[in-house]
Amino acid sequence: MPRVTPPSRHPRYPDFPTIVHALADAAAHRGGAPALACLDRVINYAQYAQAVGTLARRFGEAGITGERVAYLMRNSLDMVIALYAGLAARAQIAPLNPTYTDREIEPLVCDVDPRLIICDPEDAERARRLAQLVGATVIVAGADDLAFDRLLSGPAGPLPLPEPDDLCALFFTGGTTGLPKGAEHRHKNLMAFCYSVIALWPLPRDQEHVLNVAPLFHIWGFCYTLIFPVYLRAFMVLLPAYKPAAVLQEFQKRRITTFAGGPSALYMGLRGNEIFPAPISPACASVCPAAPPVRWN
Repeated sequence: MPRVTPPSRHPRYPDFPTIVHALADAAAHRGGAPALACLDRVINYAQYAQAVGTLARRFGEAGITGERVAYLMRNSLDMVIALYAGLAARAQIAPLNPTYTDREIEPLVCDVDPRLIICDPEDAERARRLAQLVGATVIVAGADDLAFDRLLSGPAGPLPLPEPDDLCALFFTGGTTGLPKGAEHRHKNLMAFCYSVIALWPLPRDQEHVLNVAPLFHIWGFCYTLIFPVYLRAFMVLLPAYKPAAVLQEFQKRRITTFAGGPSALYMGLRGNEIFPAPISPACASVCPAAPPVRWN
């Protein structure tokens, strides 16, 4: 993918070399502010950066700088930390759809040719089989000394910082015209995304409560969970899967102001309110790829 020069941005929004620098900034200036919630677990920005930094150093010891790391995981706090740790360790992360069949996922694993495969505990056996195809090492996220609380148990060290021109991500297309194709991204591309979105929707920093239900192996879910909310220093709420009733409950519980979802998710959410009545917070903007923000009333 060609290198991208970030578009012009409004002067009241900051410029960061990479999104990992933005996370370090949030930890330094808003460390005690809530950063991420998934189900009943809530962490602040200081904990976020510490967990990412600790795991990134573990990844670095495995020699993944400049290498690819595949992920076989579902939406969770562990997945967010593991993805960010890969970015901070200067690896190229490649999240894969864990619901794919072996026939569907094996060509993608061979295409990625990862040094590591990071997986959930329930996918460990399958990840080890896939790792044999490419000679990769498997790391089970959230297990033993990689559990989130263990990542916070030691002293907080500096967050490793990548370079803007580093290749940082590989996302696969839907495969409607054949095998899915890998699209590469550099850290500079991710910052260009932030500046482009903020030009269209100038949301305030330090105030937003963002809800995402899209899977993190999809570029949309990835960008509206790991990238844009951190740039805004927002409170990010992540659901393991899309369920209309759960979405509406989170609106009220977390006082959601921005819902990052496509038109179909918005429609089903409204239909869900007919079946599962629940009050939702007023004035909630929705960011979706096919329509401008709308206001919830």
